[in-house]
Amino acid sequence: MFGQNSKHAKFGLHGFGMEDQLTGFGDRGRYATGNSMKWTIAHPDERKACRLIAQAGGAVARESWRPFISRIRSINLRDSSASDRLLESIPALPSLSFMELGTTRITDSGVSALARHPKLHYLYLWGNELTDNCVEYLAKIPLFMLNVESTQISFDACKRLSEQLPECLVCHSRTKKLFRGKFNADDPYQDWLERDGNAELGQSPGITT
Repeated sequence: MFGQNSKHAKFGLHGFGMEDQLTGFGDRGRYATGNSMKWTIAHPDERKACRLIAQAGGAVARESWRPFISRIRSINLRDSSASDRLLESIPALPSLSFMELGTTRITDSGVSALARHPKLHYLYLWGNELTDNCVEYLAKIPLFMLNVESTQISFDACKRLSEQLPECLVCHSRTKKLFRGKFNADDPYQDWLERDGNAELGQSPGITT
């Protein structure tokens, strides 16, 4: 998902195990898209979401292979026809932690619907027509990582957001790096990177605190 020469590689994400650790899209069998979407064996509460995502050209990764039990962990709608209406139609997903919404049709209004997902920690909104008006909605999401590069969201608005979400790493076009408003020594990224065999957070390229 994040190749060596991809847009995301320059943000220090390549090599962090992002694809497998966060999205599950690299895990065969849990990935479903287009006509291969087995939405009929999804958790009963999430069949509608699976069907809508597939119709928009997106994909989901589930927690496991277990039919009717496993819930959606990640959603990838990058470069799809996803719109505000789609985001508003997706019901609350209790296990959703990652959403890739780069270069879609969503606007500030659609972002407001994302707060219904209680465990949404990683959100990619780059390349969309978003403004500072959506920051109040983003502040209601328990984010650990946010990418708003190539949007109309100002750097000042991102700094204000980072003060409201001090544990969140933010990527903005002005910095070309991930930054946070406050560094916490007990950071979840510290444990994640150490488990993944990478350098400690403070020594990792592409991240500033």
